[in-house]
Amino acid sequence: MGVFFLRYMLMLFVLASLTCLAYLIWISDNTTLRIIGIPTASLLIPIWLFLLYREITAPKPYIPAISKITHFAIIGPEGNYEKEWCISGAMSLLIGKDTASGEADIDLSDTQYGRFISNEHAVVNFSQGQWYIEDLGAANGTGIRKKSEDYATRLKPNVSYKIDPGDTIYISKAKIAVI
Repeated sequence: MGVFFLRYMLMLFVLASLTCLAYLIWISDNTTLRIIGIPTASLLIPIWLFLLYREITAPKPYIPAISKITHFAIIGPEGNYEKEWCISGAMSLLIGKDTASGEADIDLSDTQYGRFISNEHAVVNFSQGQWYIEDLGAANGTGIRKKSEDYATRLKPNVSYKIDPGDTIYISKAKIAVI
């Protein structure tokens, strides 16, 4: 049995005991039961309050946030997806080009606009159930077109911008669909 189940059963037992004692103390006419019930209730009430306090202040189990975004995909000249990256389970991804000294998580070196993309162009980070993109000061810049907008916004370097499914990320001239 789980710890939470046992904790709830103990709290339920104490509550049931207090209910029975309330009957014995206030409703019953038996003096002996009242003499026994009052001290017993005096012990059980603080126990009940302590258990209730522990339940309220107990740390809740960590449940990782699930992202609505699962993939990034390069959008080709005809609007088709040329290459996709599954990002499920990732927390941070570097967008750029692979080099001898480093590896980009989303390597755009083999795309048609590869020569315009910096080695460390942008980074996407997952925080509190949401993805954010940040331009790393790339020469040709980074942009984002929100799903609901007709235009792209150029990102300021080192500033985080929220991204959602349906948005389009511009890494220089390369277009990446947020799926």
